[in-house]
Amino acid sequence: ELLLTGAMAPEMEYDALRDIVAQTSRSPGGEGRGEGGGAMKQAEDLLAIVLSTCRDEILPGLAANKRYTLAMIASAIGIAERRLTHASPAQALLEALDADSLEALARAIRSGRISDTSHDNLSAHLLAYLQAELAITNPKLLARRGG
Repeated sequence: ELLLTGAMAPEMEYDALRDIVAQTSRSPGGEGRGEGGGAMKQAEDLLAIVLSTCRDEILPGLAANKRYTLAMIASAIGIAERRLTHASPAQALLEALDADSLEALARAIRSGRISDTSHDNLSAHLLAYLQAELAITNPKLLARRGG
């Protein structure tokens, strides 16, 4: 069907993706981020290809009124790609401050249970979290600010 029409029926697409995930989850190195194989690595590679194609091939030839939309799509794909390849900034912060969730941490800070007095490096941990999030969501801003 793909060869004839250039598209796949959604059911076939789902089956193909399910088969790829099943095959890669059985392969050596199929666990974790950035390791030699597996579904996560395939997802990272696929996002990199899509992002590159959007930016290098589609965006330059696109009509001006559609460029912003594609730039936003490319930005979202870039964020998704970086989320797959970076450690979770939230998890690092929660572990450092012994909190269960960002919401619980925010409540503890607002109530004063967690403060610079109770946690010597609170400001440093929060700044590191912010920088790690910006490295994922807006690396250009972080680079301009010297972070």
